Amino acid sequence: MVKVKSPKDVTPKHKYLLVIFKTTTYHVEGDERSRTNPGHGYPAHDDKIDSTETHAFEDLIDLESELVKLYEEERTRNDLLVIDVARTSEPKASIKVEFK
Repeated sequence: MVKVKSPKDVTPKHKYLLVIFKTTTYHVEGDERSRTNPGHGYPAHDDKIDSTETHAFEDLIDLESELVKLYEEERTRNDLLVIDVARTSEPKASIKVEFK
């Protein structure tokens, strides 16, 4: 298993990707003015950040064992996506200038 941090981490030998979706919530304190004068300033609030964690696997056995571990932690999880990687490619861009 390889933790994918960039496209270069996924090589042709990796056949499966496991994507774990995460949501992190953090609390932002309001400023002094909002506490002393409600309706003014910046009130306290919670922000959410959505992120993903991706792992690449070379064979199905390793993927299955990782899934077993994850489901043992939490049986009812619905934050996982498994992708069967048929082929990988690197996008190429080109610029063409035409004079009329």
